[in-house]
Amino acid sequence: MKRGPEPGRIYELTGDVVVLGRSSKSDIVLNDNEVSRSHCHFLRVVTDYELHDLDSANGTFVNGQRVREPWLLQSDCIVELGDSITFHFERGSAPLNIDRAQPSSKARGSDHETEEAQVIAPRHYLVLTVSSRGDTHEVFQLTDGQHSLGRDLSNNIVIQEPEVSRNHLRFRQHEQGYAVEDLGSTNGTTLNGAALVKGQPKTLHYDDVLQIGTMISILYTDEPERFKGRIKTDFLPSLEEVQARPSVNRETVPVNVLGGMVNKRKTSILGTGLQPGSLEDHVFIAYARDDWDALVAPLVVSLQDAGLRVWVEQYLKPGQDDWVVAVEQALAECWMMIVVVSPAALESKPVALQYRYFYNREKPIVTLLYKPIADILPPELVKQRSVRLDDKDRTKTFQRLIFEIMHSRKK
Repeated sequence: MKRGPEPGRIYELTGDVVVLGRSSKSDIVLNDNEVSRSHCHFLRVVTDYELHDLDSANGTFVNGQRVREPWLLQSDCIVELGDSITFHFERGSAPLNIDRAQPSSKARGSDHETEEAQVIAPRHYLVLTVSSRGDTHEVFQLTDGQHSLGRDLSNNIVIQEPEVSRNHLRFRQHEQGYAVEDLGSTNGTTLNGAALVKGQPKTLHYDDVLQIGTMISILYTDEPERFKGRIKTDFLPSLEEVQARPSVNRETVPVNVLGGMVNKRKTSILGTGLQPGSLEDHVFIAYARDDWDALVAPLVVSLQDAGLRVWVEQYLKPGQDDWVVAVEQALAECWMMIVVVSPAALESKPVALQYRYFYNREKPIVTLLYKPIADILPPELVKQRSVRLDDKDRTKTFQRLIFEIMHSRKK
């Protein structure tokens, strides 16, 4: 147990079925309010164990991912019960002289014995946080000499997010641990706020934070159970550092399409990262955020894979100056718009303002009919070219949409 009522306690799994829970009938009793009476169990599979969640109230997690189906455990997994219990699972590595129900020497107060008994090789983990997914995390252990990270399925670590390039990062092992190198990604990578340069790997130190785009944070650590609540805040630059950056306080030309009194806006610590004229070859996607995970994110990935440049506002907080500045620039510069039509989108005031801006300036618009709507389309969208989503063959739908984009470009 790494975190919980008795940190340091070691449990040896010997039975065919080992139940964890708050009930006194459990094989391993955990007195914690986050734990259900029968929370989960370990089921022996030959020489390994599968972890099964027993419909617990607060969930069971392996390496940050919720267990919804039987999960075959690997050595060095991090197993969490709710938000307060953390175990480090070791396959067949428990010392033979440890009583399965006794705390380790550290828990009994013998610090000197603990230091001698627990000298192990350092472990290296990456803890991934994607802001759009809420308070969920994924943990990856670096065990081999080289790891690659990107959107393409050929990578060791696959992140299917639009801000990630097909081949984005490479991690290489050396005597001091691991070094990281950006592979010439589109959106770039920062290490503790400093941009990585292609061909110039940087050695990682524990608690370093890699940032991809505006929503993806990766913590490099040897203790992944400590990551919660740290990634988003601990390594932000100081206000003095931010104010020294020339791109942060840039002024913008007022467009006033979002209903605000916009004259000169200052972006926040995050900034928008958009240089004037940088979106002129982009396609603007107007959508409701409720539709992001189910459709818009895979749509963006598909368009990018086809070589198209797209712009979405997913990585900025609506209503803040960063968002207003970025949306205004995108509306002014993007040459075409795709409107993802759903009931949520048609009820969204920002979406309506966006497609009306394009309509009034006679810029090309294509509608992607995602979910059925009760009424007819708004007049600005009625006569636009449209593609209806085929949920059984999304690839065909996206190809049709790409064709419409290319057709509009030729006009």
